[in-house]
Amino acid sequence: MDTWAGAGGRFACIFATAACLALLATNPLRAQEPTTDTPPPPCVVGAEVSGVINGATAAHLERAITVATKERCAAVMVTLDTPGGLMDAMRDVVRQFLGAPLPVIVHVAPSGARAGSAGMFITIAAHVAAMAPGSNIGAAHPVLVGAGNGEQASETVRKAENDAAALARAIATERQRNAEWAEDAVRDSSSLTASEALEHGVIDLVVASPTELLEELDGWSVSVQGTSPQRLHTRGARIIPQGMTIQQRVLHLLGDPNVTYLLFLLGMLGLMIELYSPGVLVPGALGLLFLLLAAVGMNLLPINLGGALLLVVAVALFIGELYTSTTGLLTLAGVLCLVGGAALLLDRDDPNFFADASVRLSWSVVLPLALLAAITSGLLAWQVRRSARAEPRTGREALIGAPGTAATHIDAEGGTALVHGERWRAISDGPIEPGAHLLVIGVERLTVQVTLAPPSNFPAAAPPQPRHSKGT
Repeated sequence: MDTWAGAGGRFACIFATAACLALLATNPLRAQEPTTDTPPPPCVVGAEVSGVINGATAAHLERAITVATKERCAAVMVTLDTPGGLMDAMRDVVRQFLGAPLPVIVHVAPSGARAGSAGMFITIAAHVAAMAPGSNIGAAHPVLVGAGNGEQASETVRKAENDAAALARAIATERQRNAEWAEDAVRDSSSLTASEALEHGVIDLVVASPTELLEELDGWSVSVQGTSPQRLHTRGARIIPQGMTIQQRVLHLLGDPNVTYLLFLLGMLGLMIELYSPGVLVPGALGLLFLLLAAVGMNLLPINLGGALLLVVAVALFIGELYTSTTGLLTLAGVLCLVGGAALLLDRDDPNFFADASVRLSWSVVLPLALLAAITSGLLAWQVRRSARAEPRTGREALIGAPGTAATHIDAEGGTALVHGERWRAISDGPIEPGAHLLVIGVERLTVQVTLAPPSNFPAAAPPQPRHSKGT
């Protein structure tokens, strides 16, 4: 009995020990053990804006704000370098910045960059505005060159100026910036360097690099959509680059007037080559594609109707040169229309066009392209006239007068002749023996009429060489 009792006791102890170990393994106190996991570093979405401000720019920045909100990033940082652009696109960007659910930082960089015209509005609309040393901001007066004469011109300029000045003052007041200077930038084309902009209260910081900017902003208080100030945590933040989509890149590229003009010229040349060699298809298809892209680009830009019509007339003149003999007069007129159309193409009378004078067609692009169009038109016209003067080499006309050889006996009943390496059914008024040289004097469907050729039409046969026997 004692043996069984001792064994039972030992079994009970073992069971109790196992139960305690199981309870410890599942004890919730384990969740209280210290962990070595650290929170991930904050993130900032980075977007670059360069060149003319247009609809693609607005879509690009809207997408950057959306991505930053979805990723719960600390802010959106926009690197800006622009001469200005379209007023409607600029207003879209300003609305996005003023209503953004998170802080927006604009950094006019790198050194030498500018926030001109529409770019000035975008910069002062950001929650934090910074500039790199050597950059500048301002010169936001509406450019209305050729707006007319007299009272009509003055009224147009005054309305555009008052509208832009009111917008600049409203944005600066909302962001607690120097509203007086913002209005002067519109009315008097005032422009400031980075250090001057900081001194005048137009921007918040002057820093060279994005990394330095994020370090400086760490701990700053920023109000978003009228809420209580919130602190920025940007020290060591990882920058998530947000590039344009393919569609946005194409539209942004087409917003450059020089690219649009280049595509128009290439499309015109493609059509000219297709008209010169019908059926090739590739030049014609590419020409139509380039013209369609040019039409999209012109839709993005403020285009003067007179300038566009001059370009169309130039195309008609170059094509007309292919079918008329004007010794280059139509080509010369086409070149003049190309150059004149380029000079008038951008409509600066459009109050929606809010960029400085650097946004224009470059003569270093216009003149070489006009010369290329003139050379191409001249060469194609010369080839067309040369082909018209050349003797026909195919068809019925090419056979008449062609030499040949009788392959069989030929008479009025018929026979076979070799002409241009081809076998033809042949008839002749007189008999012609096989191997005789002949001339084609007529063609009737698939039958040629031949006659014996004069000896002068063919080289004399070489005299036979004497044959020597092996014994001599």
